[in-house]
This record gives sequence, C-alpha cells and structure tokens, in this order.
Amino acid sequence: MLKGIFSALLLLFMMETSASDSLPLSMNARIFHAGDTARFAWNGHTIGKGLPLATIHLWVDHLESGKRWKFRYPVVNGISGGYLAVSSSLEDGTYAFNFLASDQFLEISGEAKKLKIKTALNYKTRKMDTILLEEQPGLMGKQIAYAFMDREEGLLLDSVMTIDAMGRFRIPPVIFGDTVNLILDANKFGDRYRFDMKTPLDTTFVPFYKETIFVRVEGPENLKPADTGNYVFNLVDRYPNAITLEEVKVTGVAKGKKFEKDYVSPVFKS
Repeated sequence: MLKGIFSALLLLFMMETSASDSLPLSMNARIFHAGDTARFAWNGHTIGKGLPLATIHLWVDHLESGKRWKFRYPVVNGISGGYLAVSSSLEDGTYAFNFLASDQFLEISGEAKKLKIKTALNYKTRKMDTILLEEQPGLMGKQIAYAFMDREEGLLLDSVMTIDAMGRFRIPPVIFGDTVNLILDANKFGDRYRFDMKTPLDTTFVPFYKETIFVRVEGPENLKPADTGNYVFNLVDRYPNAITLEEVKVTGVAKGKKFEKDYVSPVFKS
C-alpha cells in the first residue's frame, strides 16, 4: 500500500517517561539512510493536552520533488507515537515532517436515506431503464444494530445507534488497527436504504499543535541539503502528485458470514 517508499511499522506505542519528555514531540534522529527506522514520540501532557482520544497527523513533504505523504496515528490518554521504515527506493534529499495534533478522532456520522426504485423510458435506447429516487430522510427514530469486524472477520464491537428526527446518526469513536469493516442491519425495516457516511478525519481540521522537523535521507550520491529557510508548510494539499495513504477503510459490505447471514439486509450482503 505504501508503494515501497515509507513503510509504517507500528501505529501506536506507549513510551516510558524520561528526561526528554519535557517537550511534546521528539524524534530519534535527523539523518537517515536506507534500512533505518525513524521514530517519533508524542506526549500531550507536557502542554496540558492529555486528551483521552485525539489524532496525530503526519504530513511528510519531500522538498526537492514536492511529493507528499500523509499518515494518521491515534492518541490515547495524551500519548502516541510511531515508526517509519526508510525504504531503499526512497529518494535522497530533505524531508519536512509536519506534525499536527487534532482533538478529533475517528468517529462516523451520516444520514440514512430511503430509496425508491422506479423505471423510466430511455429515449436513446427505447428501453425501460431502472432509475433510483431518494426520499430524505429515512428511518427516523429507529434503532439500527451495527458491528465492526477486523480483516480476519473477528468481531471487534457490536452496538446500536439511533437515527434522529432528521435521519442523521453518529457512531462514537472506536480504536482499531489496520482495517475494519462496518456492518449495518436495516433488514427488519423493509424497503431499501442508503447510508451516507463521513468522518471528521477526512475533512478540514484545525490543529491545536503544529511542528515541523527537517530530516535528511542520505544515499551514496550525498546530495546537497535543500534550503529549508524558504519552506512554508501549508495545510492545503497544493501538490498535484500527493500520495494519500488510506489508513482506515469503512465499508457497508459484510465479510463476516455468520453475522451477515443473521443480521444483514440483502442490500448490504457481499
């Protein structure tokens, strides 16, 4: 998934308290070579931000080429950290590691929409085509069972959410590693529904802490360091060739066969 450039080895680890913990952010080095591992540690308690749940965004810019990589790491009780393995295919040069701490965490909100299916004449083909009409909102006041399952189809969490009077819903924050599948059960209500979902991590956020650390990746050519004095970090993704890494995939298609058989509407079955 990381295309041989950076390899994310670990999403979260807990650090032991040390004398260096007087600063919220630390890295193990500033110069790296192929095969090295870059490590960072975050301690929000040092700035009074021991939040139970938050997120560290790491946007890495390669100054020479303008390429950008994006990573996200969970913060639990004010503590976070991670490892990045430096691949041999990574370009030499200067990299800006932009750390942004946000008080948002992975939670899902959305809207339930009732769907009505009709057919209409296609004047080009002169055949009847199926068209889909939406009726908003849907399932108002209803309780919907949902479950999170991991890549190996293991059940991580099952609970119930309530659709409000406007057809909206919210699933509270959940912590997981790698990939998770979201399963919704609206079968008992009949009809057809669509659930439009979003997470605040995929939208604009305002960080309460920002710091840029410049690091060098040096190879046999030993390139001249880039001028970091003119570098200005911008939250706007101005690079046309930016590489966005999808660390979280949320889907309404069930892979857990037993849960799917018992609870999932046919419209959501894989």
